[in-house]
Amino acid sequence: PTPARPRHVPTQSGPAGDTVVYLSSCGCRTLGPAAGEPDPRPVSEVMRSVLAKAGFHVIDLNQYDELCCGLPFRSKGFPEQADAKRTQVMERLKSASRNGDFTVICDTSPCSQELKAAQDSGLDIQDSVQFLYERVLPRLRVTPEETPVALHLTCSTRRMGTADTFEKLVRALARHVVIPEDITCCGFAGDKGFTTPELNASALETLEAQVQSAGCVEGLSNSRGCEIGLSNHSGLPYHHVVYLMDRVSQPKTHEESDHAHAHQ
Repeated sequence: PTPARPRHVPTQSGPAGDTVVYLSSCGCRTLGPAAGEPDPRPVSEVMRSVLAKAGFHVIDLNQYDELCCGLPFRSKGFPEQADAKRTQVMERLKSASRNGDFTVICDTSPCSQELKAAQDSGLDIQDSVQFLYERVLPRLRVTPEETPVALHLTCSTRRMGTADTFEKLVRALARHVVIPEDITCCGFAGDKGFTTPELNASALETLEAQVQSAGCVEGLSNSRGCEIGLSNHSGLPYHHVVYLMDRVSQPKTHEESDHAHAHQ
């Protein structure tokens, strides 16, 4: 992957119903799109584009490089450090969300799951997939992608119970959606795909044949590490679903938007 381009983004505020707090994961802030991808923008820039189309004001915390959900520490066997990092980010999220007045979204499913585990936070924390489907999609006019796309449902997406939501979102954005058989965990396992690539290769042994025979031209997921491994073993560029959403959507007219808002 290419380096994600750092950006200082001023915070914005607005009515509670139209404001969202956005935290991009360490992985998305560090690992940009693969070299040669047609859209070179980092995930955070594409996410802001989609949220703006839907009329949301964004309180963007991505200029704070020290913020981390703590999962990298927890997965390496450092629970105290993990708890300290999660406490730090939760304090920042509480402040930015006005103690829960605004929904908090994260663009990476394992990190969303880690943040949601802080059950006493009093915050409405959602993975971006859930927010994009429930709150953003109704505010957009979509012209679905015609060529087949592959969808990978991450382990954390399944554990959070949002796999069906993810599939519904992608089926609203593309006419032909391929979910490869017998591909559950991709085997990248955080960063183990970098250090023990055999795990990733074994888990995705049948992936390339399935997506290539189906005529897929791109793959979609919601975890940067998984997407890197999936790209390496499929012959397709895998990226966050928000890239497809941005490509196939336009803002609704004022009349359409008023109707959508009335039903939210």
